[in-house]
Amino acid sequence: RIHLLTRHGGALRLLPRSPLNRAGSTMAEDLLEEIGEAVSLKGIDTLALCSHVPCGKAGKYGLNTLAIIGALMDAKHLVKATYRHLSVACFFHVDYDGEKKHTYFVSRERWGAFREGALCAPEESI
Repeated sequence: RIHLLTRHGGALRLLPRSPLNRAGSTMAEDLLEEIGEAVSLKGIDTLALCSHVPCGKAGKYGLNTLAIIGALMDAKHLVKATYRHLSVACFFHVDYDGEKKHTYFVSRERWGAFREGALCAPEESI
């Protein structure tokens, strides 16, 4: 199977001494910087953030579906706070045991109403 993982600079980012890697920065800082680069280098005005289930990495750390969607929406909030002019659309892909797959748009308003309602207990942010 092929798994697409993209970063600006691609494979050059895998090299520890690559000039594309900033010493002392975190993955979160690097990804936020790359969003800014995409705006300036490519002229984007809309960013699509995507999460999915099942997610092996999230599962490894005990995150359930609600925690993953919550983190997706928290990430949107962080991007919007950093790049106020940027539109951010969130999507959530579900693989139903390999037989059916569907990608859903996650509405900020509906997610907020869901979180505020009695449908689930709020969880701590990641």
